[in-house]
Amino acid sequence: MNVSVRAALGQDIAALLELELTFPEPERISSRSWRRFLLKADVVQVAELDGQVAGAAVILFRKNSRKARLYSIVTAEFARGRGVARALIERCEHVANARACESISLEVHENNKNAIALYHSAGFGVVGTKHRFYSDGANAIVMSKQVAMSGTKR
Repeated sequence: MNVSVRAALGQDIAALLELELTFPEPERISSRSWRRFLLKADVVQVAELDGQVAGAAVILFRKNSRKARLYSIVTAEFARGRGVARALIERCEHVANARACESISLEVHENNKNAIALYHSAGFGVVGTKHRFYSDGANAIVMSKQVAMSGTKR
């Protein structure tokens, strides 16, 4: 298994859109949004496995805030269970740390037991619930993790 993670490039847009097909349509990131995210340094991270795009993560930062938000993480079907999601989480933590963030938060579908277990194993804890957050009416479990702060200020 050879997972590498890097900042996404403009030419990754087709692969990013393909990855989004694993989500229900109302939760997919649009082409327009992907293009907007790609204009910002380090916001989109892409994982490659054996030379193929195997996953992506979007981490958002707010000006004058020390909190990052893991907005989206997706793994290609062929790459599931091969460490791609964990590598993306670790890279997002590194990026957040470099931006002097204190914590990373995320929302996860209450029925996505595999993702919840992954986030727990990566050190995230449950901090709340957002009721009827998803288009299917399901709740979001809100999770957060403190990150080391050795980075530089934005």
